[in-house]
Amino acid sequence: MTCAAAVLGALLLGTPGLAEVLVSVFPLRSERLDAESLRQIETLLRSEAGRLPGVTVQSRGKTRRAIQRASGKSTDCSSRLPCIVQVGELCGATMLILGTAERSEATYLVELQLVDVDKERVLRRANGQISGDAARIAEGTRELAAQLVAPDDYTGTLDVRMLMPGARIIVDGLQVGTSPTEPVTGLRPGLRRLQVTLSGADDLDQTVRIRHASTTVVNAIVADGKITAEIDEESPMDVAPLPAAVLLAQKLASPAITSAAAAAPVDATAAAPSEAVTTPPAALASEEEAAPFPTLMAAGIALIASGAVTGMIGVGALSAWGYALSQMNAAVDPETKGVSDPTLYNEWAQQRGLYETLGAVGGVALPLGLVVVAGGVGLLLWGAQGDEGEAPGHGVERAP
Repeated sequence: MTCAAAVLGALLLGTPGLAEVLVSVFPLRSERLDAESLRQIETLLRSEAGRLPGVTVQSRGKTRRAIQRASGKSTDCSSRLPCIVQVGELCGATMLILGTAERSEATYLVELQLVDVDKERVLRRANGQISGDAARIAEGTRELAAQLVAPDDYTGTLDVRMLMPGARIIVDGLQVGTSPTEPVTGLRPGLRRLQVTLSGADDLDQTVRIRHASTTVVNAIVADGKITAEIDEESPMDVAPLPAAVLLAQKLASPAITSAAAAAPVDATAAAPSEAVTTPPAALASEEEAAPFPTLMAAGIALIASGAVTGMIGVGALSAWGYALSQMNAAVDPETKGVSDPTLYNEWAQQRGLYETLGAVGGVALPLGLVVVAGGVGLLLWGAQGDEGEAPGHGVERAP
């Protein structure tokens, strides 16, 4: 399955031995943001959540079908905790993500909640402002997903590079090393106070920004009796933006945004039911994402067709080769092993090279066609089962 919320939950719980978490993402809601922008932010959130180790994200279509079954045709489910929990049970998710998104100037304001299906409560909340170019928007979404699903892994690295030995490296008032020192890992992202002190030189006291899954490099030198530093751009550690996420982020960064009325802000802890309808059930069904499974089924059908053609070519070539052998045998006397029909034998001898080529082609094409057909059947079955089953995970869960 691909429930965006289920995946995020597994990482949050940090259950020992749990290799994979299944997360489902509710459609985001807004009072002013248009539906297309909401869908883009949701898709970007799903993509970045799926990158987290041990996280599997449920397909949008499967999640929304579960919402329809749990909420019925006339009521809104996202403001009622029992209904939210039922959605998780229907789609097999252990965690669900839901929230709101708004836009202020060139900044998106996103508020998210993570609901634990088994415990029937809100496990964690994460709020953030997403702005900047495509890379920054993708990075901001990735940080929100990590805060919500894997808070223990929501860290960055500070690398203070100083050739002069003996300088004390202090971060937020705590000494973390003496130059030359190894990079400092496990820092919470955000602004951090960096101090570098060395006997005989004026101290460096500067604010640096730590980013999630990135390394902030500070090159410190002593010049004219004082310590100065240059801060390089963050170096991504093991995170490269997904192409789809970058494209979505580019759309989000576009200034062309139209306002559209939507539902009220989400509060999964609210006990009273809400009758507001954010999206008609028919629209939910029509918005089902183009998951990879239909593509797999189409690829399987194409392979079966090409394999069948290849196999037919192989059968034809082998048939021609067999006919040639029968002609040769008819031209030879079985008792004397001599040529009994010189005309027929000469005809065969003249085409011998062609017949042997046909035999070789048939010997390769027929088994190749069978293998391709078998592969196509496998893809077809995988695609057919994938819409109802779980999709493979995206790595191994980190230890808490």
